[in-house]
Amino acid sequence: PNLNIAVLEQSFVDELDLENTVRQELLAALPQEAKILAGLERVEGQLDELPADSPERESLIAELTDLQDRGQELRVYEIEKRMEAIVRTSGFLEQDIDQQVKFF
Repeated sequence: PNLNIAVLEQSFVDELDLENTVRQELLAALPQEAKILAGLERVEGQLDELPADSPERESLIAELTDLQDRGQELRVYEIEKRMEAIVRTSGFLEQDIDQQVKFF
């Protein structure tokens, strides 16, 4: 039969936040990438709230461009597909990625 077995070291399990989703825990293993993704979300949200003629937009657009460049270098736009592949090859169901770790 098609059987996959994975072994996690106890130290890894001890570091898990059981309230996080599988997605959040996988992203926690990539702190630089997670920081960039959070920054992108923050800056995009701020830009959405500012009027088009706001003087703050220029500095936010510069920050967004910098985050996008760093994101491309670290391939943050591929993280979602990579996480889905990890979940599939680890024997989880596709929808398990958004379940809390404590359920496994």
